[in-house]
Amino acid sequence: MYELLLGFFVVILLILIFIPSTIFFMIHILLYRIGKKYVEPKNINSRKPDQLISIVIPVKKEPIGYIDDALKNIFDLDLRNNIEVLIVSDDPKEYYLELKDLINKWRNRGLNVYLLWRSEPRGYKAGALNTGLWFARGKYLLVLDVDSRFERDLLIKAYSIMENEPDVVAVVGRWVGKNRDTRVSEAVYASMKFIVDSLYRGRSSLGLPVFPLGSGTMYRVDFLRKKLNGW
Repeated sequence: MYELLLGFFVVILLILIFIPSTIFFMIHILLYRIGKKYVEPKNINSRKPDQLISIVIPVKKEPIGYIDDALKNIFDLDLRNNIEVLIVSDDPKEYYLELKDLINKWRNRGLNVYLLWRSEPRGYKAGALNTGLWFARGKYLLVLDVDSRFERDLLIKAYSIMENEPDVVAVVGRWVGKNRDTRVSEAVYASMKFIVDSLYRGRSSLGLPVFPLGSGTMYRVDFLRKKLNGW
């Protein structure tokens, strides 16, 4: 009798563990299939930004080469007159001094980039983003990770949507894996594509709200400051 009750308890426990995750996975498979039929809107009245956009990149012990590549990506967009870049550093002072040299190099080339050093980092990444938010002078704020690269269209389309639609407070960029030269990177690429097609395309096709992810999302600065009081 005891073994029977124990077996029954184990079966119930397994059901409770696996059914929610299975349902969750099936819902996302359905969203993925719906997302494959998604058609991107063609009526976006795109225009080059004529107001300042702040780009915030939080860093902590990141390779200098990554930061250099990120700034080169932004520099090559040819939108420098309407962009400011805020590098928020939670690094030790010695590393911060190295970053200063890199920032000065790009400032001398004409990029509107600033280095904000938090000598006493608090609040982890959210704290760094809040520092960037309070120093930002732009009407809109784009959050990027140091290894994120984006195309010119992201800024132009996101800016145009938010200028044309006052009720839109955030626009999420669509993530695509860059490197696919190993099995691990191929798996990351496939999983990211699944997430994008289910969470973004699938939900958009059904008229459902899309979750704003961290990197690659542009926000209204006033909304973040006044309604949410930051991160």
